[in-house]
Amino acid sequence: MDHSTLERLTYIKSVHQQADALSQESWPQSTTAILLYHDAVELFFQCKLETEGESEPYRFMDNFSKIHNEFGITLEYKDGIKRLNNTRNELKHRSLRPEQDEIATIRVLVNDFFEANTPLLFDIAYDQISMAALIEFEAARAKLREAEHALADERYGDGICAVAAAYLRMNNEFEKYVTHQLDHTPYPTLMNEQWVDTIDGSIDELLLILQQNSSQLNENVEKEIADIIAGLHIPEQAIREVYQILRIMTLGIDYGKYIRFNSITPNVSEDGALREINGAIPEVSEEELQFCIDFVIEVGQELQQSNVDLSLDLELNHTPLDEF
Repeated sequence: MDHSTLERLTYIKSVHQQADALSQESWPQSTTAILLYHDAVELFFQCKLETEGESEPYRFMDNFSKIHNEFGITLEYKDGIKRLNNTRNELKHRSLRPEQDEIATIRVLVNDFFEANTPLLFDIAYDQISMAALIEFEAARAKLREAEHALADERYGDGICAVAAAYLRMNNEFEKYVTHQLDHTPYPTLMNEQWVDTIDGSIDELLLILQQNSSQLNENVEKEIADIIAGLHIPEQAIREVYQILRIMTLGIDYGKYIRFNSITPNVSEDGALREINGAIPEVSEEELQFCIDFVIEVGQELQQSNVDLSLDLELNHTPLDEF
């Protein structure tokens, strides 16, 4: 399936999900769901017919016979969709609002329609339609799907670890491809990494000396020295934070969204394991996990717009971006 078709199916599914959410609102607000259900089904028909070069519009229910005649496929739940069409016409053209029980029935019928007919028309299960499928970074895509399954199962802690790993994998893989093809890292790097490392080493050495001689120091003096040494870390941390910001901006990533993503996600390895000793799986909400999944997908699509061939099968050594 080409990306354009998958994008359309993803949009159709998002319309369907919006309708589901509206259908469970209190009446009469829930009646608006009928219009969205109808739109989603109509877009579904159009996606198949237009993908195959059939752009001529058809009356809504005629799409069943058109698809049967053109592709030899008999779609299921025709009676249920006819019921949806009649209810929609009554609502739109005569202002006759359906009762809540009728809306609930149509919700089930439309869901059954999509689940039964999506594999018939597009050779993909309905529950597999996801923007994550558009991500070309294979390792990241696998973790994104893992996060989506965790979201569906309400295992939000497991999901947030998986999506954090997906982001890390994607950035590492992108750097690997770009470094190989352009012969340089795609990210701004410190002009004098050795100098910063020297600061780190000197501070660590001072701390070691302080620990070894702590018994000979006045308690107040020891505290003052410790504060001074700790303060030496600030310039080094500031330098690294500036370059981290430059990396994000260079990639065209929304920095505000990144800040929120970074505040929600834990520090994990590429397999999703927590890096912190005795680290506990963080508590996150459904909305927070969904935001993080959407953010990683958005970043992935942004990276895929670069002039980099992501189809190459590379097995290159690279330095992981552990700070992501």
